[in-house]
Amino acid sequence: MTGRHGQDRDERAELAREALTMILYVSVVLLAALVALPDDLQFDLLAVVWGTAVGLALAHWFAFRVSARLFGDGRLQFRDAQVAAVQVLAAIVVALVASLPLLFTSDEAGAEVATIELAAVIGLAGYQTARRGGAGHGRAMAAGITTLALGGLVVMVKALVSH
Repeated sequence: MTGRHGQDRDERAELAREALTMILYVSVVLLAALVALPDDLQFDLLAVVWGTAVGLALAHWFAFRVSARLFGDGRLQFRDAQVAAVQVLAAIVVALVASLPLLFTSDEAGAEVATIELAAVIGLAGYQTARRGGAGHGRAMAAGITTLALGGLVVMVKALVSH
């Protein structure tokens, strides 16, 4: 494919990659925040989820805009604005997914379900990546488990270092 159609597909792929990157990033950091919370203290878990997700999205949006302007000769291009919007939207989607169990169950059960959801996002990303690369189900499952294990390692390091 040549011309505009191929370019449109490349642009959609870039936006999807940026969204997935932000989904994984926010999932790992939220997972670390939930894992690191002490059991004996009371926290507003919705505030933890939304404060973490919104804080990350705003920090990323700020850094992205500054760097995009630096490399865009002082101007923010329309494409840069699209990418930034997709990244912020992805962070909001993760916060919404993690919030749902907190709205409908006790804090303890909600936190456990949210933790499972966030871990599933990480593992499914690894599985889907392998499948798109041509792996069969078994190999893709192994890739998903490996991705989850590596993500879990990052979560544990972050939780241990920051709390």
